[in-house]
Amino acid sequence: MVGADVFRWSHPAAVDGEGDAGVVVEARDGAWYALRELPVGVRSLLVEITEIAVAPADTGPGDVKFAAAHAVWQALGHLPSRPPFTGEDGNPVFPAEGDP
Repeated sequence: MVGADVFRWSHPAAVDGEGDAGVVVEARDGAWYALRELPVGVRSLLVEITEIAVAPADTGPGDVKFAAAHAVWQALGHLPSRPPFTGEDGNPVFPAEGDP
C-alpha cells in the first residue's frame, strides 16, 4: 500500500519520463520483491510505503525498487541470503529474479 503524500523531492524535476507513477510502481515492486524473499511463514504482511525520496543526480531506474526492498527487510529485521546489490555499473542487481 502506498500512503498519500509520500513524495519527498530534493528537486522538482527529480524523476524523468514517468514522473510520480513510475516511482510509485518501483516502490510497490520493491516491497513485493522483499515480501517474496521472506520465509514462507511470514509473507502475509501488509506493507505501507510512507515516504519516497528521490534526487535527480542520484535516482535512476531500479533505485527506488532497491531502496524499498531494503527498507522492508530492515523494518522486519530480515535480510535474504541473496539480497539485491549495486553492480559495477552502479545499477541495482536483483539476483533472485530469474536466477536458479
